[in-house]
Amino acid sequence: AKDNGFGVRGVDAGASVISIKMAFIYDFGFKDAVDYMISKYKKGDVVIIASAQAPHQVDVRNEQAIIKLANKGFRVVIAAGNSSVDVSTFSPQRLKHRNIFIISAFGQGDVFWSSSNFGAGVSYSQPGVSIYTTAAGGGYGTYSGTSFSAPHFAGLLLLGRIKSGGNVINDKDSSPDIIAIKG
Repeated sequence: AKDNGFGVRGVDAGASVISIKMAFIYDFGFKDAVDYMISKYKKGDVVIIASAQAPHQVDVRNEQAIIKLANKGFRVVIAAGNSSVDVSTFSPQRLKHRNIFIISAFGQGDVFWSSSNFGAGVSYSQPGVSIYTTAAGGGYGTYSGTSFSAPHFAGLLLLGRIKSGGNVINDKDSSPDIIAIKG
């Protein structure tokens, strides 16, 4: 969101957004969207996949399409999910690639959000609790979820290097997630 003097402003206000919808069951629409992005956009662009998780419903074809994006140099940011489970059991959150980033959520005081998915596959954590944002149908509201954390991280990626701002508190696994900040 651009700074228009009211409402909210994004981390990288005015950045171009590439938005795709991922179905839990493979369809050619997702593959076509990935092929379009590869032909239209350039290496280094950021793709956000928020609100996509399918426990025990792994669709290898969708995952292969995401890997194809990552292999072409796109940076793919995926929301960890809001089910309070290990990401290793979720698709596409279980993917591992140097250009794929799985993002968990934390709230005030850097405290890990209790509903955020967790695990060794999580790359970083970003604010995702009580986020004031635009609302469907107009206006603004306050919401929580990793779908708010992922775009925040994508904005940081677009601004340049990422560095550690410490770790979240009360993470559910033995390796507390790194809080990403602008490098």
